Amino acid sequence: MSKEGPINFGKPLMYLAIIGCAGLGYYLYKTWPATYEGNGWKVDFPNGWESGPHNDPTQPGMVVSHGPLLEEGMQGVGWVKVWVHGTLDWPRMAIDLIPGATPDKMDPDGEIAHKRTMFFEYQDDKSMRYTGAATQRGDAIIIVALGAPLHLFDSNRERLEKCAKSLRCWR
Repeated sequence: MSKEGPINFGKPLMYLAIIGCAGLGYYLYKTWPATYEGNGWKVDFPNGWESGPHNDPTQPGMVVSHGPLLEEGMQGVGWVKVWVHGTLDWPRMAIDLIPGATPDKMDPDGEIAHKRTMFFEYQDDKSMRYTGAATQRGDAIIIVALGAPLHLFDSNRERLEKCAKSLRCWR
């Protein structure tokens, strides 16, 4: 009979756990969304995007964002705006509050987190195409839109729509 003792798998499992944690950390670092939170709302911009308040006195409370697209070296843009209202004419008021052109694609019967939402797409005069969502919070309309150059919009559509659908609001 042999007196070798039991087999110990402790060290190999520890090394696998360390490698797994490092890999998960790297994956989260490369994919974690850039969350921006305002007064009564938050939105998850794509990974690597930077957001900050817009320094225009005619647009108080506006947030602008920019960051990388899936194509190397290309930049996307985004904005969020809150309009406090009295009486609401949905969706006409939301459509009128979108700067630039009138949306060419709209779904006024959408929903995000049990709040009435209008999903839209429009193109501005600078060959940028935007997708976004306008959500009714009760006392305000919160609009988020993200855009990419026209020739790169379709390849980034899913990522930008996911961001627009991440809009959450509360009172």
